[in-house]
Amino acid sequence: MKTEENPIAEGQLEIYDGTDDLPFRCIKFSKAYITEFRETFDVLSGGEMTTYVQISPMEMTINKRLDIERRLFWLWNRTPQKPMQMQEVVADPDVHINDAYWINPNGEKCREFPIGEAVKLYLVLGNYNVGQTIQFDFEEETDEGVCHASCSGRTDDKGMVIIEDFELTKKE
Repeated sequence: MKTEENPIAEGQLEIYDGTDDLPFRCIKFSKAYITEFRETFDVLSGGEMTTYVQISPMEMTINKRLDIERRLFWLWNRTPQKPMQMQEVVADPDVHINDAYWINPNGEKCREFPIGEAVKLYLVLGNYNVGQTIQFDFEEETDEGVCHASCSGRTDDKGMVIIEDFELTKKE
């Protein structure tokens, strides 16, 4: 709050309705002067306490949604929103699969995939970026012919991609 060295106050008021732990209004202010402050406490009628704070801010944010600035003594303007800066992520073309498996009903990892049957595929990747969406094309030659499957998924923080309904089908 305000000190002799720094007469301009900044802070945040959180207003609660008395039933929830979450505030229903939050007012964050900066470059403000506290012009008046008083408290009243009425012991005779239920012990209610009222706090009155009058501030004269130059900048306010209401409920993290509305940013306003005072241009003149009575004129408020919305603060122009700054465009969001997104960091560019360059995908590495050398992403490789370290392991691919599915888990059978007995809880065992299986690395031979059934043809024409949907399984939950687990892929463990190397040289990946977290959150990167990767397209996979699988092709395998079997005694029954060439089998094919295409799918895509997003890598998690452990380098895994999980495909819910992975199915190898015969290529015609």
